[in-house]
Amino acid sequence: MYSCRAEEKREVRLNDLKIVVLEGVYDPSTDSFVLMNEAVENISEGPALEIGCGCGLASIALAKKGVVVTCVDISPCAVMNAYTNAKMNGVDGLVDVVQCDSGDCMRSGAFKAIIFNPPYLPIPLERCSGLIELSWCGGVGGEEVARKFLSNALRTCSKGCSILFVVSSLQSYGGLTHVVARRCGDVVLKWLESFFFERIGVVVASRCSGNDGRDQG
Repeated sequence: MYSCRAEEKREVRLNDLKIVVLEGVYDPSTDSFVLMNEAVENISEGPALEIGCGCGLASIALAKKGVVVTCVDISPCAVMNAYTNAKMNGVDGLVDVVQCDSGDCMRSGAFKAIIFNPPYLPIPLERCSGLIELSWCGGVGGEEVARKFLSNALRTCSKGCSILFVVSSLQSYGGLTHVVARRCGDVVLKWLESFFFERIGVVVASRCSGNDGRDQG
């Protein structure tokens, strides 16, 4: 059984957002900020779903725009953290926080927009036992967990929805983009940040058609 300590690890301030990061929760990094910025730029209506919300950064930024958001995470620590941050930023009336494995518990066809920043480091899942490790272990090719997230995104997608998710040059992301290209009318891969060891981008897909999530290309 996992236990969560309500101890603050760090505080993040972005414009009018104040985000507290608790021990055991993924600390927002470049990939987190990339997703948040693209979500705010591209999503104007809900209901929206964030899969693997961590401390709730992107969901809270959307809620600040008036978008109704459900954010889910497998980690009870992240769920507690996201709820705390939503309340602290005055948007708890627009944000539902649910403990759930990659969106499995969400209703099919329920959301107009789905966003996620999946664990993408190519580390086998059997080597990841703790909750914080699960926040970056992407499984085989760094694509295994992302495929599960995408499967649920497509399943919970209402007709014509938008799907945004982070990709990294460290993972095998070709299978993900292939599935999205078949299921969505418009798909753009934006490489937004570059480092000497990695590029980080966001796939922005719109006019997507939902399905039962079984067809993964």
